[in-house]
Amino acid sequence: MGDVVIDFDNVSFSYGTQTEGSLRNINFKVKRGEFILITGQSGSGKTTVTRLINGLIPHFFEGVLTGTVKVLGSDIKTITPGEMGKNIASIFQNPRSQFFTTNSTKEVAFALENYGIDRDEMIDRVNCAFHDFEAESLMDRDMFSLSSGEKQKIAIIAAKALNPKIYVFDEPSANLDIHSILNLKKMMERLKKQGYTVIVSEHRLFYLKNLVDKCLIMKDGKINRELEKNDIENLNDSDIRAYKLRTFKLSNIKYELKDNLIVNKQNADFKVENLSFSYDVNHSVLSNCNLEGNFGETVAIVGHNGNGKTTLGKIMSG
Repeated sequence: MGDVVIDFDNVSFSYGTQTEGSLRNINFKVKRGEFILITGQSGSGKTTVTRLINGLIPHFFEGVLTGTVKVLGSDIKTITPGEMGKNIASIFQNPRSQFFTTNSTKEVAFALENYGIDRDEMIDRVNCAFHDFEAESLMDRDMFSLSSGEKQKIAIIAAKALNPKIYVFDEPSANLDIHSILNLKKMMERLKKQGYTVIVSEHRLFYLKNLVDKCLIMKDGKINRELEKNDIENLNDSDIRAYKLRTFKLSNIKYELKDNLIVNKQNADFKVENLSFSYDVNHSVLSNCNLEGNFGETVAIVGHNGNGKTTLGKIMSG
């Protein structure tokens, strides 16, 4: 841990007349190499804080900003978006929204090309970024064939190729299953071990417990409580309920699956029979799928990221 790299000093912000997501008198500091969790209910201001860190406020989202936000020693109002992009990586809830190409390797190289990085260095950085996360199997893939978890990996790998100083994650687990969440955790662990500063705005907390150095709990645009690492480890269930947080313990997450499903209907209103599909010859997504249902029913299609749920839905919807 070293110098202060993020400094919020009496920061307030409002999106015009909109109250949701506004901030009021926010004060906190982040040191180099710290892993910071920002949590709280929806609309509490978590995403607004991340937008101030990565420069989307004030350079993209308009509003009224008072106080001072300094990132890497400079006021965000004076840093150009180009400079912010070099030093601060952003990984959003839906990584697809930040992609510019249809090929995974070209996507990782895209920002490097825009910053005019020498070709040989660019190739080396791209290869090293994939290798660093043991993701060589994702090179030269069609972006549309990737699962949500794989797209998340590409977003992080693309950021790593730029070698920024700060990583900002905005609800990165929102579209991921448990397997992909644990893979995300491994990538975050690697970034932390390598000394990068990591900021995570998140509802799901269980996968972050052993990574977090400090937790900011937000409510109504304010930091309701700031917890150090030891305080987080000692949180009990009553504290979790009081702050209206999700649990840090995976064992506390309960679910119920009712075994009352009716299948093999002879007079189904829609049918999928022996359906197979692949985006290219090397990556089969669906193989001999069969599905039946009636109008008015709610049919849940479940499975791990990359198992074909979205593809099946796209085919069924035409």
